[in-house]
Amino acid sequence: MNNTGVLKPTLGGISLLVIGIISTIMFRYPITNKVYYLFLILLFFMIMVNVIKANFQINKKNLPFITAIFFIVCYMLVSSMLSVESMKFLITRYSLIFLTMCYLYMRVAKYGTIYLENFYKQLTVLLNVFSVFNLYQVIFHKPLLMNYMQLLELGYSYHFGTSAYRTMSVFNHPIICGLFFIIAFFCNIYILKTPWKYLLQFLLLINIYSTLARSAWLAFAIVLIIYFVMNTKKILPKSFNLKLNFKRILGIYISCVLLIIAAGFVGYHFESIYNGVISRFGDSLSSDTTDGSNLQRTMTISLIVNYMVNGDVFHLFFGYGLGKAHEFMLEHPILIEGFGTTDNQYLSWFYEFGLFGIGGYFCFILLLFIKVLKAKRNLIIELSFLSFLILSIGLFFFEGTGWPILLIMYSISLSCLSLNFRVVEQSDFNKALIQEKKEFPSVSELVYLNRGEREL
Repeated sequence: MNNTGVLKPTLGGISLLVIGIISTIMFRYPITNKVYYLFLILLFFMIMVNVIKANFQINKKNLPFITAIFFIVCYMLVSSMLSVESMKFLITRYSLIFLTMCYLYMRVAKYGTIYLENFYKQLTVLLNVFSVFNLYQVIFHKPLLMNYMQLLELGYSYHFGTSAYRTMSVFNHPIICGLFFIIAFFCNIYILKTPWKYLLQFLLLINIYSTLARSAWLAFAIVLIIYFVMNTKKILPKSFNLKLNFKRILGIYISCVLLIIAAGFVGYHFESIYNGVISRFGDSLSSDTTDGSNLQRTMTISLIVNYMVNGDVFHLFFGYGLGKAHEFMLEHPILIEGFGTTDNQYLSWFYEFGLFGIGGYFCFILLLFIKVLKAKRNLIIELSFLSFLILSIGLFFFEGTGWPILLIMYSISLSCLSLNFRVVEQSDFNKALIQEKKEFPSVSELVYLNRGEREL
């Protein structure tokens, strides 16, 4: 027994943010889509509890970020007041971003960075579970939950049961699936310490390829290069005099076996993999592209930019209002009749909020990047930065507001990069949890504490 005789409790239960991620996935399934709205209510309730109890302290360094968010909310409220549909869009979609940011700020203001570390650990486990189950789709070319899916009816072919099928795990879309498996790949790098993570990484690479999502492949390549640039000193050590132990030897052995298997697999299937990649990109990079998906996107960009530039000055600078891009696309079909999306979130923001809105967003992101470059890097900063880049690249190829799963992860990574948080040790975090359990045990982050055993 230790000299102090102090019990050391351990954190158990599931983070409310992970519950939110699961609920946003369930949103795309008709039988469970109401769970998402219950989560929004729960999130709002938890925020109100913390406000009433004054259960957090405002860091003065975070006042600029809080002020910016306040003005963004006010701007969106004003732009949505003239339309019932716009107000509904604000409540059901954008409220998720603001509520998540607000809740995350309160939690981390009280518990520190250890709260975020616990979230990323749970997210890593969740995404790896999805990756393992996605093997069913890789092998059988159809979703495990196919009978419960909300199938898209316009502009998309599923190719169930054929080699042209694009896996999508539980996310209902191959691009979303690819982006989150890329996030899982980097989570494994930063979070997992077990030698078995190499097997999980190999499985994730298979799953990322099987989505056949060009935008996800592009995001992976770009962010992987950025990761190598950020961590050159760690990846290329000055000395190779490694102290070997059983765990390290096992890791090296597993890595060598997997490299041999991977090399053999790629070598055996090289021609089909090469042809698959080439056929997916096709003439995408050509100015004379005939790819329907590319034509839809490029013609949409041309249509909206010309419409905005040739319109009146007021709408050019302030846009046409929240959610109006959907109506515009339905009224101006390009290749697909009834296709109500721009397939480009930045283009939608330009149409809805004008130059003032989209310009303000990019200025904010520029300042955020400068802040990250100046900040002392740690696990949370690096992992959140890479996740934010992955999602930001993906937003150029589809509208994120149609996918709450992307919105919640986007708001989490954005909050982690924007706010200033104190570093807290696990022991201090556990003490804060015990105190909160005494004060408010019924809805304390939906977390329970297991009584730890005394150290021997």
